[in-house]
Amino acid sequence: MNDLFSDYPSKIKASTQRGDLWYARLHGLYAVHGPIPSHCSAEIVSVIEEGKLVVCRGDPTKLPAPRDLPAITPVYALGQSDVPAVPGGLILVRFSDHVQADSQRNALLQIGFVIDRVLPYALQAAWVRSAEDDIAAALRGISELEALPEVVNVEPQMLMQAARRGAGTTLRE
Repeated sequence: MNDLFSDYPSKIKASTQRGDLWYARLHGLYAVHGPIPSHCSAEIVSVIEEGKLVVCRGDPTKLPAPRDLPAITPVYALGQSDVPAVPGGLILVRFSDHVQADSQRNALLQIGFVIDRVLPYALQAAWVRSAEDDIAAALRGISELEALPEVVNVEPQMLMQAARRGAGTTLRE
């Protein structure tokens, strides 16, 4: 499993403003971005984003041709939680109130990021992604985003299944 996820950090800060909260990788789980092909047998743990993201238990290197799947990423959990959180590839960056995110395109590009979209209700904030559209590169670049002048907060997009009452399953091994 290490081969597929060696580019991903084992821990990810949840937010610049909450430096005490971290996402830690959950071992034994992986996420498939996109539908799982019928020829793959995988133990499905949860489905996120109406089937666009599937969390599975097991070793993804045991799948037939795992590199041919749309994308496979590790799964994380926030703090001591067992709730699977899957990196979506976007990073939310908020600049100082007097700085419009759009004006930072060149600075972002210099560190390997592009603006995916500026928030229409908060022009000082934008979702950014790695210029290569690589989820691992986006996560590894969080500290560079935090170091940009006028940045006040950086948060990775982590996708989770909608909470349901009465759900109490434990996913850690």
